[in-house]
Amino acid sequence: MTEIKLGNYFIQTEKLKKALSDAGFKNDSQLKPIDKNSDMKITEDELQEFAADSIDAANSSTSTNSSSGTSSSVATTSANNSASASPTDVSDSAQATQLDSYNQQFDALYERLINASSVMGTSPDMDSYNSAFDSFKDITSQMNQIRYNMYNTLYSPQYTTEPSQIEAAQSATPISSNVDYLNPTAAIKGGSSFANSIVQIAMQYNGRSAAQMKKIITANGGSFHDGFWCADFVTFVVKAASKAKGVSLNGFGSPSVSGLMAWGKSHNAYVALPAVGSSSRAQTIATKVKTGDIMIQKNNASHTGIVAKVYSDGSFDTIEGNTSNMCHTRHYSANSSIVSGFVKMS
Repeated sequence: MTEIKLGNYFIQTEKLKKALSDAGFKNDSQLKPIDKNSDMKITEDELQEFAADSIDAANSSTSTNSSSGTSSSVATTSANNSASASPTDVSDSAQATQLDSYNQQFDALYERLINASSVMGTSPDMDSYNSAFDSFKDITSQMNQIRYNMYNTLYSPQYTTEPSQIEAAQSATPISSNVDYLNPTAAIKGGSSFANSIVQIAMQYNGRSAAQMKKIITANGGSFHDGFWCADFVTFVVKAASKAKGVSLNGFGSPSVSGLMAWGKSHNAYVALPAVGSSSRAQTIATKVKTGDIMIQKNNASHTGIVAKVYSDGSFDTIEGNTSNMCHTRHYSANSSIVSGFVKMS
């Protein structure tokens, strides 16, 4: 296979190389901030992490400045309409057509995101920066809505309700109706272990919308990235359990799935799964994965969640953030192709 390079960096695809080149990312010093894994390779996943970091930096630098109030010139009405289409349980041929349409929308937005990032980095004044930042956030939101729809079409056809409809319905329920949701440790019972405390805290937010979770997480000092907050949710829950139980996390926490996985590997706490279909895959999960551990998806998906229960056949339940734009429980078989491993928390 022919190697694709920009400077000394290996680029995942020709399309990514062209987008980077068109946006002015051509030499090593310009590409280095995107290389989150520091392996001299640039991937699409790393762009998502770069986007999260850029939003954090922008929020920090503009927190004392008034908003420009300018609507994005990059985002189009047609993109907004198509990105919000609800996923459905469809036939194979219809599903393929739908996924192809999503891919085209995502690719178009991807190139615009690169361009917006370039403008942010070279803007001559704060007004230009704010305008580019607004575009950046708008595009990112649209991209992740498309990713929700693609993911749900492939793996979760049972979740066919529009995320915004779910969010609107749940936001009508006060956060502090019967439980002190703003206090994450309120769910911990008696002498629960650290692992069980992680699950108890996470489960109290089952069914809560993105808007509600943003309020809860930020009220407790956590970070929340609109559109891609699954790792934010895991970080928030684990840190809350750690504080309550007096457990040292040794620097645990990341806004990205790759960051959580890297922490696990660096602390000898990562369980990589054998190949799908391997006779040892189910046994590995059943014997090595426990309640409170963190599921990592890096196989054709970038997602994470907290293991709530493990079964003898290697299947398991999770409680996740950012599933159909909400917190939700899910069940996975041992041979789910999107699951790549787990981070041990006990």
